[in-house]
Amino acid sequence: MSPSAQDYVALLQLFAEYVSALDEGDPDKVADCFADEGVWAGGKGVQARGKQEIRSMMERRKAELDALHPGRPIYEYRRHHVTSHSLEVENGVGTFRACFLGTLRRGNDFDTVVTGRYHGTVVKVGDQWRFQERHAILDSDSSGWSPPTEHM
Repeated sequence: MSPSAQDYVALLQLFAEYVSALDEGDPDKVADCFADEGVWAGGKGVQARGKQEIRSMMERRKAELDALHPGRPIYEYRRHHVTSHSLEVENGVGTFRACFLGTLRRGNDFDTVVTGRYHGTVVKVGDQWRFQERHAILDSDSSGWSPPTEHM
Protein backbone atom coordinates (compact mmCIF):
# COMPACT_ATOMS: atom_id res chain seq x y z
CA MET A 1 0.00 0.00 0.00
CA SER A 2 1.27 3.45 -0.82
CA PRO A 3 2.18 5.55 2.21
CA SER A 4 0.14 8.57 3.20
CA ALA A 5 1.56 11.89 2.07
CA GLN A 6 2.73 12.54 5.64
CA ASP A 7 4.51 9.16 5.89
CA TYR A 8 6.02 9.60 2.42
CA VAL A 9 7.55 12.94 3.39
CA ALA A 10 8.74 11.50 6.73
CA LEU A 11 10.41 8.58 4.94
CA LEU A 12 12.13 10.89 2.48
CA GLN A 13 13.31 12.92 5.47
CA LEU A 14 14.76 9.73 7.02
CA PHE A 15 16.83 9.18 3.86
CA ALA A 16 17.91 12.84 3.88
CA GLU A 17 18.97 12.62 7.54
CA TYR A 18 20.84 9.39 6.83
CA VAL A 19 22.89 10.67 3.88
CA SER A 20 23.54 14.00 5.62
CA ALA A 21 24.86 12.11 8.67
CA LEU A 22 27.10 10.01 6.40
CA ASP A 23 28.40 13.07 4.59
CA GLU A 24 29.00 14.91 7.87
CA GLY A 25 30.80 11.89 9.31
CA ASP A 26 28.47 11.77 12.34
CA PRO A 27 28.30 8.17 13.67
CA ASP A 28 25.66 9.06 16.29
CA LYS A 29 23.29 10.56 13.73
CA VAL A 30 23.79 7.59 11.38
CA ALA A 31 22.96 5.15 14.20
CA ASP A 32 19.92 7.23 15.20
CA CYS A 33 18.42 6.58 11.75
CA PHE A 34 18.04 2.91 12.73
CA ALA A 35 15.69 1.03 15.03
CA ASP A 36 17.39 -0.34 18.16
CA GLU A 37 18.10 -3.71 16.52
CA GLY A 38 18.41 -2.30 13.01
CA VAL A 39 20.74 -3.85 10.44
CA TRP A 40 23.16 -1.94 8.20
CA ALA A 41 24.26 -4.25 5.39
CA GLY A 42 26.70 -2.93 2.84
CA GLY A 43 28.48 -4.16 -0.21
CA LYS A 44 31.00 -6.97 -0.01
CA GLY A 45 29.28 -8.57 3.00
CA VAL A 46 29.92 -5.83 5.55
CA GLN A 47 27.19 -5.84 8.20
CA ALA A 48 26.41 -4.22 11.55
CA ARG A 49 23.46 -5.07 13.79
CA GLY A 50 22.11 -2.72 16.43
CA LYS A 51 22.80 0.95 17.02
CA GLN A 52 26.07 0.37 18.89
CA GLU A 53 27.60 -1.80 16.15
CA ILE A 54 26.44 0.66 13.49
CA ARG A 55 27.89 3.58 15.47
CA SER A 56 31.21 1.73 16.00
CA MET A 57 31.49 0.84 12.33
CA MET A 58 30.85 4.46 11.32
CA GLU A 59 33.41 5.68 13.88
CA ARG A 60 36.03 3.39 12.30
CA ARG A 61 35.18 4.60 8.79
CA LYS A 62 35.33 8.23 9.90
CA ALA A 63 38.70 7.66 11.62
CA GLU A 64 40.09 6.14 8.40
CA LEU A 65 39.02 9.17 6.38
CA ASP A 66 40.13 11.65 9.06
CA ALA A 67 43.60 10.05 9.05
CA LEU A 68 43.87 10.75 5.33
CA HIS A 69 42.81 14.39 5.73
CA PRO A 70 43.78 15.70 9.17
CA GLY A 71 41.84 18.79 10.11
CA ARG A 72 39.49 18.62 7.11
CA PRO A 73 35.81 17.92 7.69
CA ILE A 74 34.53 14.95 5.73
CA TYR A 75 31.65 16.94 4.20
CA GLU A 76 34.17 18.92 2.17
CA TYR A 77 34.98 15.93 -0.02
CA ARG A 78 32.25 13.26 0.20
CA ARG A 79 28.61 13.26 -1.01
CA HIS A 80 25.83 10.69 -1.15
CA HIS A 81 22.84 11.08 -3.43
CA VAL A 82 19.69 8.93 -3.15
CA THR A 83 16.98 8.94 -5.83
CA SER A 84 14.11 6.93 -7.34
CA HIS A 85 12.45 6.08 -4.04
CA SER A 86 9.81 3.35 -4.05
CA LEU A 87 7.99 3.12 -0.72
CA GLU A 88 5.25 0.82 0.54
CA VAL A 89 3.74 1.06 4.03
CA GLU A 90 1.21 -0.94 5.98
CA ASN A 91 0.49 -0.93 9.73
CA GLY A 92 3.65 0.93 10.75
CA VAL A 93 6.02 -1.25 8.68
CA GLY A 94 7.31 -0.42 5.25
CA THR A 95 9.58 -1.52 2.47
CA PHE A 96 11.74 0.67 0.31
CA ARG A 97 13.91 0.64 -2.78
CA ALA A 98 16.08 3.48 -4.01
CA CYS A 99 19.15 4.15 -6.11
CA PHE A 100 22.31 5.74 -4.75
CA LEU A 101 25.38 7.46 -6.06
CA GLY A 102 28.50 8.32 -4.08
CA THR A 103 30.90 11.04 -5.14
CA LEU A 104 34.30 11.98 -3.83
CA ARG A 105 36.12 15.25 -4.31
CA ARG A 106 39.52 14.87 -5.89
CA GLY A 107 41.14 18.21 -6.53
CA ASN A 108 38.47 20.50 -7.95
CA ASP A 109 36.27 17.71 -9.31
CA PHE A 110 33.75 15.33 -7.80
CA ASP A 111 34.16 11.81 -9.22
CA THR A 112 31.49 9.13 -9.05
CA VAL A 113 33.02 6.35 -6.95
CA VAL A 114 30.08 4.07 -6.22
CA THR A 115 26.59 3.41 -7.54
CA GLY A 116 23.98 0.93 -6.48
CA ARG A 117 20.61 0.25 -4.94
CA TYR A 118 19.24 0.37 -1.43
CA HIS A 119 16.44 -1.88 -0.29
CA GLY A 120 15.09 -2.85 3.07
CA THR A 121 12.46 -2.27 5.71
CA VAL A 122 11.47 0.65 7.88
CA VAL A 123 9.45 0.68 11.09
CA LYS A 124 7.68 3.36 12.99
CA VAL A 125 9.24 3.90 16.41
CA GLY A 126 6.92 6.19 18.31
CA ASP A 127 6.13 8.85 15.73
CA GLN A 128 9.44 8.49 13.84
CA TRP A 129 10.36 6.20 10.94
CA ARG A 130 13.63 4.26 11.34
CA PHE A 131 15.50 1.73 9.23
CA GLN A 132 14.98 -1.84 10.43
CA GLU A 133 17.16 -3.20 7.63
CA ARG A 134 19.08 -1.16 5.09
CA HIS A 135 20.89 -3.16 2.41
CA ALA A 136 23.22 -1.66 -0.19
CA ILE A 137 23.72 -3.58 -3.42
CA LEU A 138 26.68 -2.26 -5.40
CA ASP A 139 26.34 -2.08 -9.18
CA SER A 140 29.75 -3.72 -9.59
CA ASP A 141 32.10 -5.89 -7.57
CA SER A 142 34.63 -3.11 -7.58
CA SER A 143 32.98 0.04 -6.30
CA GLY A 144 35.63 2.31 -7.78
CA TRP A 145 36.26 3.57 -4.26
CA SER A 146 39.79 4.45 -3.41
CA PRO A 147 40.53 6.53 -0.36
CA PRO A 148 41.26 10.17 -1.09
CA THR A 149 45.03 10.47 -0.76
CA GLU A 150 45.76 13.90 -2.14
CA HIS A 151 45.33 16.83 0.20
CA MET A 152 42.59 18.99 -1.27
